[in-house]
Amino acid sequence: MSIIDKALYAAIVLTGSVAIVEEAPNLWTNEIGAAKAVASEPSGLTSVHTTGYRWLGCDKGDLFHTGFTAVNAQGKRVSGVVCSGLSKGNRVRYDLT
Repeated sequence: MSIIDKALYAAIVLTGSVAIVEEAPNLWTNEIGAAKAVASEPSGLTSVHTTGYRWLGCDKGDLFHTGFTAVNAQGKRVSGVVCSGLSKGNRVRYDLT
């Protein structure tokens, strides 16, 4: 049983529900690293805000999946996910609009 499975099992036993599942993935975000990676993009993004864990958008080898929103140089809101791992750098992936 993995550590995530054990934590989920403990949460179900203690709370009697699985509502806690929504909070568990926040262990797998790197909000400070993600904000720095997005702010340093050459496209000049501003007003960067992290949005927590994103289930989709990263490779299976990525440990951290951190969503974000920002404003681009044209003043339009953009969103995406920053993917990273222990031995990988940050990769910024944008959502299609």
